[in-house]
Order: sequence, then structure tokens, then C-alpha cells
Amino acid sequence: MKLSLFGLLLFWRGYVGILPNGRVWGQNGAIISPDNRLIWDVSLEWVKNQKDHSIFKVKELTPISQTFDTVADLTHVGSRNYFHWMYEVFPRLHLLEWAGMKPDTFIVKQDHEYLPFQDETLSKLGIKREQVMKTHPDFHIEARKLIVPSQPSFVTKWAFTYLRSVFLENCQHKMIGNHRLYISRKRTRKIVNEPELIKLLASFGFIRIELENLSVAEQIELFSNAETIISSHGAGLTNSTFCRPGTKVLEIFSTKLYAK
Repeated sequence: MKLSLFGLLLFWRGYVGILPNGRVWGQNGAIISPDNRLIWDVSLEWVKNQKDHSIFKVKELTPISQTFDTVADLTHVGSRNYFHWMYEVFPRLHLLEWAGMKPDTFIVKQDHEYLPFQDETLSKLGIKREQVMKTHPDFHIEARKLIVPSQPSFVTKWAFTYLRSVFLENCQHKMIGNHRLYISRKRTRKIVNEPELIKLLASFGFIRIELENLSVAEQIELFSNAETIISSHGAGLTNSTFCRPGTKVLEIFSTKLYAK
């Protein structure tokens, strides 16, 4: 596909592509041009070679189920992960704002479990549930005007600034004095001797927090008021975005995490 098929609005933070008669296919949200080409840079699946993309693993695509007038794509293979959502999905809305686009319908990748942080963060910008279309394995739609903001790659300075501007505006700084947090993980990367560690940290004024039990707003309030944070490596530390300057963060890594 020639670049001229895109109505590109370029700027240093990324771009917004306008793809006439573009299509979105599959659970991960592959972007397809009118001449049946995969738009690789907004259809990432963390595969090294394009030939390994899931779209090339099926003999025939499911039929187009519906045609829309205007739709904005927010799909991303890592949408279920809080870090990837906050830094590689949510900031794409800033690109739409910059381009002056206010679509009524958005496409978001659907996962098997309900992820309340998606609804909560989208609602912060006034996007309601009924405006969000979720993908599934047989998903295949067409839009006369498919709006595709580029996907940021991991952490960017502009996304950091945007997240703070959106979520810290009405954050309540209620806590006074030292505020020390120990983030306990329920699922992965649990610390074997955690009970002993919690007891030791408590003697230094640390409180144990399970972020899975908190709303995004509650997590942001905790981190924005924290003096010191200790946590295993994980998506919960995405909230360090909202810390005050000078906050100390101790991140614990497994010796096997980056083993070759």
C-alpha cells in the first residue's frame, strides 16, 4: 500500500491515519487497507516477522459483519495489561485530540476477563461504554472512514505528560507526613518469604497494598502521595507516573527474570 492512501497528520508525537474503507479484523485488531494489505505498524502482535502475524495463519477471513461511517481504532495486542493500556493505548486518544477528531465509536481489544481499568480510564475523557466496540476472534468490520492513531512504543515523554495532565487534575492529596507503600502481588512474581518481609517493612512504617483491589483513581492517589514505594517488577509500577518528584521507588527483580 502506498502511503498516499493514508490521510496522514504527522507530528513529532506520532500520527493519525485516515484510511478510507479500512477494515479491522480479529481479536487483536489487524488494520487492513482497501487493497487487502496489512498495515503492519498499527497491527502489532509482538512477532519478529510479518509472516508470523495471525492474519496469515488463517485460510480465509471471516466475512465483514458490519460497515460503519466513522470509527476510531484503539486496539492493541497488550490491552489487557495495565502498563500497555496506559502507555500504548490510552495516549492514542491524545493524538485524536491533537488532530481535532471526535469520533463517536471506538474499537478496543476484548479479552476473556472484564477489565474495569479500561472503562474507568475511558470515562475520564467522557467516553461511555456504549461508544466502545469490543473485538472477538471473528471480528471483521469496515469503516468508510477508519481513523487510526499510531501506537506509541513503550514509554514516551509525551504520553507521560498526557497521563499526568488527565489523571492528576483532581487528585486529592489528603495524606500528611511519611507515606510508605509495599505493593503485594496476588498472581505472578510473588516473594517467597513475603510474610517476613511485610513484618520487617511494617517496622519502618510501610503499609501493604494490593493494587488489584483498588480503582485506578485510588491507585493514583496512593502513588501521588507516596514518599517511598517497594514493589516487585510489574504493571502496577505504571502508577509511578503519578509520583511526586523525589519519591523513592525500590523495584525488586527476580534473578530469573532476564536469565538467558
